[in-house]
Amino acid sequence: MKSSILKGTLIYTMANTIIKLGGLVFLPIMTRILTTEEFGIIGILSPITTIFTIVLGLGFYNVILKKYVDLKSNKKELERFKFTVVFFVFCLNVVVFLILLLPISRRCIEKILNIDYILILLSIVIAMVNSLNNIALSLFRIERKYYKVAVGSLISFFTNYILAIYFISKLGLGIRGSQFANLFAVVTLFIFLYVEYFKDISPNFSNKYLVYSIYNGIPLIFIELTDQLVNFSDRYILARYNIAFSLIGAYTLAYTGSRILAVITGSFINAWTAELYENIYDERINRNLELFFSILAFFCIGASLFSKEAISLLFPAHYLKAIQYMPIVLTSTIVQSLYSLDYYFHYFEKSKYIVLFTFMALVINVVLNIIFIPLFIDNAVLIAGLTTLIALSVRAIIEFYIIKKYFKISFRYKKFILYFLLAFNPLIFYISRMDLSILAISVKILYILICIIILIKDDKNWKQHLQYLRQRIIGRKS
Repeated sequence: MKSSILKGTLIYTMANTIIKLGGLVFLPIMTRILTTEEFGIIGILSPITTIFTIVLGLGFYNVILKKYVDLKSNKKELERFKFTVVFFVFCLNVVVFLILLLPISRRCIEKILNIDYILILLSIVIAMVNSLNNIALSLFRIERKYYKVAVGSLISFFTNYILAIYFISKLGLGIRGSQFANLFAVVTLFIFLYVEYFKDISPNFSNKYLVYSIYNGIPLIFIELTDQLVNFSDRYILARYNIAFSLIGAYTLAYTGSRILAVITGSFINAWTAELYENIYDERINRNLELFFSILAFFCIGASLFSKEAISLLFPAHYLKAIQYMPIVLTSTIVQSLYSLDYYFHYFEKSKYIVLFTFMALVINVVLNIIFIPLFIDNAVLIAGLTTLIALSVRAIIEFYIIKKYFKISFRYKKFILYFLLAFNPLIFYISRMDLSILAISVKILYILICIIILIKDDKNWKQHLQYLRQRIIGRKS
């Protein structure tokens, strides 16, 4: 039994890693068959898909994890619950789709977003299918059907990119080709998953399970919307101020490249949140969050410093503008990782505050963009990146304060400030833009070595913390 679980977990983990890293492998190919303008439009469409996936899913894919534990010994009730959540999400999606087909909806969408209506519609339809896929994937994970999850995810991933390359480069469909490929991939995954999901289900709707799912699922939406709303608002405002899609495309490339840190973030958060719920007042929980932030800062420093070499080597010349955005975007990514603080509020059943934090970060970002982008229109994309960083930082600071004041849990805040300043400062900006040369590489390596010395000196127990973290992650996976 243990051997089977271990084998399945390893396959699932490998598949998940292939997908996350594979996206970065395919990225240089996509940038060669799409112009910066087209990549910029995709940079606006992608957050739309993600946001609608989260909202239309109603957080049910998180609720099903807990409810499965409660009902796994009662197969009839479990099947009833499974039918209820999927049926309701499906009906919601049908209603939303019909509303989108109304002429007034089309006029509003085109006026607000200033993008081809068909592209927007495709993005939302993809999100609808995704919202259902996520429910099935969550169930199969908790049931330890790792092969099913891994194989389905890999099929969808490769289908998406292979078809996208064919539709764009061979059929000349451009952005629509990318969207059609994505839609075909998620529908393929849907069929693959729901043949198994509905195998033993008989239609039996339960109002009780629906109310439970809505009450427990909707607050979790806002945890996942944290960075997506801020990310989308940036690109939307840039588009509304008629900033060239080529610049938005370069900004999107910088943001997409920064997502490699998500591989590290996801592995840590999965293990860390389990530890948090088991013993939230354990001092090691906070220390490991500090360690995690320092590790992300280290990767952020290296990626920022060598972004010019990487982008020059891997991407077409017209994407080189992305270099100037990398330090800001990468630092925003490590600050975004502090969405993990939301789980303290979820633990103490104060999820309503997460809604306020999300809204506050969005308002700060939008207001600062509206004020400063017109004033510095030539550097609009840099301003958008900075306002995002400010909004996310303010959110994290306020969460730290409330967690200390009301939950009586403290952190060593000076360490977070130190790690942040090592990753984001004028020297990083200057060194990262140096012309390609042996001298530039030497200076960058020297800066990294200095940072390593500072990080190790700052925490003499870093080896023990790292060993503890490694053991917990491996332990959770096995």
